[in-house]
Amino acid sequence: MASARYWRLVGLRAYAEGALELGGLHWLIAGSRVDSTATLTCSHAPASGTLAALQDADASTLVRFSASAVRSGGFFLSWDFGAAVTDPYPRIAAAGLAEFLGWATLQYSTNGTAWTTDLSFGRVIYPGAGQWTPNDPKFRVDSPSDWDAASKGGSAAIFGREAWVGSNFSGIVRTNAPRSSGRRVFGLRLSVVNPPQTFFGGLAALSGWGTYTVGKHWLLYGENDSLYYYPTASIITVSPNPGAPKVVGDTAYYDVDLATGYMAIKKNGGAWSPPVLLPNFVVGADYIIDLLAPSSSGASAGAVLLTTAAELGAAIPSGATAWDSESGTNLFAESVVMASAPRSLLSAASAQVPTSATTRSRVLQARDTEFGGPGTIYGTTKTKGAPNTPTKARVVLHHQRSKLPIRETWSDPVTGAFAFTGIDTSQQFLTLAEDAAGNFRPVAANKLTPEVLS
Repeated sequence: MASARYWRLVGLRAYAEGALELGGLHWLIAGSRVDSTATLTCSHAPASGTLAALQDADASTLVRFSASAVRSGGFFLSWDFGAAVTDPYPRIAAAGLAEFLGWATLQYSTNGTAWTTDLSFGRVIYPGAGQWTPNDPKFRVDSPSDWDAASKGGSAAIFGREAWVGSNFSGIVRTNAPRSSGRRVFGLRLSVVNPPQTFFGGLAALSGWGTYTVGKHWLLYGENDSLYYYPTASIITVSPNPGAPKVVGDTAYYDVDLATGYMAIKKNGGAWSPPVLLPNFVVGADYIIDLLAPSSSGASAGAVLLTTAAELGAAIPSGATAWDSESGTNLFAESVVMASAPRSLLSAASAQVPTSATTRSRVLQARDTEFGGPGTIYGTTKTKGAPNTPTKARVVLHHQRSKLPIRETWSDPVTGAFAFTGIDTSQQFLTLAEDAAGNFRPVAANKLTPEVLS
């Protein structure tokens, strides 16, 4: 258990990787706040607001840090508690989703100079504008759906949560996470309007995907406010019809029951239409969200994808969930004794390769929430010579892009072998090896992709 007077957050990242804006950031132990008299400092002056906004109880008083400040290598928020505190965990007040704190590394120090990493965390679930996270904030277990670059046609483009389509037939794009069960809600917010094509998007069957005339699609078309079924181009009668998005900012919401094939739609903050049975719907099939360029126009349209509870807000009716159910786990408050050791990778090793033991499961779990997977990164540490000599070293695994520390271990003193198991194979990492005796400079190996070993 870590107990220290000084605690800080480094490596902070906002959801949109830009400016960071919060309405509060409190530290608690066993549900009680412990930072009300702590001295808060920051490496950079706020772009607007004051640091006091993080310590007051009003979520509407905001402090904002510029994107250039947050992205700088030296950005931190630091708390001097005046006396040692043990394992605090945060409660965070949100402003906008794009500026919300999604990722950070928590460190502690007994003297305010030498810092030790406690844990790295990511994918904090956004509580909504002006709202606080739970006392022990939740972290997403899986990533939310996104537009799938592999599925888009030649005249489609993707910009984060936004997609543009145009020039039928190649103007198609779909999401990357199919759903086959549950009553789910998603939204498409119009971001680009080029008449006469004002909107053309909705739900599609994953099987038989191709140009818009292939496969099954149930789509709102803004030009005439109609809900269509393709490939037959038949209109589905919706009465009363809430209409489709036509101007920038308009949003179409879809409430689809994948167990029955019934769907209701609404526009902006209006009322939901009566549920209608979608023709030729197959219960249990995989369905995705899509955005298409209709055959009648070559003009482009764009829409922002809304799939999480935070993005959909009050648009989710009783009995339904977001397209991406925001399953999460509480990590900061756990205190289960745990240690692990991955298997030795080399037959010549004298013993299993040890990992650092931790007295709290929250450390490994927090890292695995963001970076866990089936892969392994392994290697050896040696002192350069003729020949090179295996040596004992402290090896730290970092996420390549963010440089967040993920795992650490000691290499075997006889063989120099080390391994990191349970790592995400879709991301890249770097290792930093430090000589145990401190006689040599650290050595780094970057852009490492974990392997799945048989």
